[in-house]
Amino acid sequence: IFYQLLRGASDEQKKKYHFDDGHTHGLELANHYHYTGQGGAPQLREFTDEEGLQYTLKGMKSLGWDEAKRDTVFSLVAGLLHLGQINF
Repeated sequence: IFYQLLRGASDEQKKKYHFDDGHTHGLELANHYHYTGQGGAPQLREFTDEEGLQYTLKGMKSLGWDEAKRDTVFSLVAGLLHLGQINF
């Protein structure tokens, strides 16, 4: 879901979850974040992460999750990605 959100989020979602391309120094978002960039952020041949996000959204909707619940899940995922950027 990390790659799906980074690659499939709309511009509005990227702004909402603070995925700013301006801070990546030219890297694709998935390569910029520590948790998703360690393996080179591979692209799958079978399907794209953008398509995967649509399937994930469809599944969430079929479970009866409203937009608020889906947003909460995506906010948590975004928060985890941002936490991975912290160095101690």
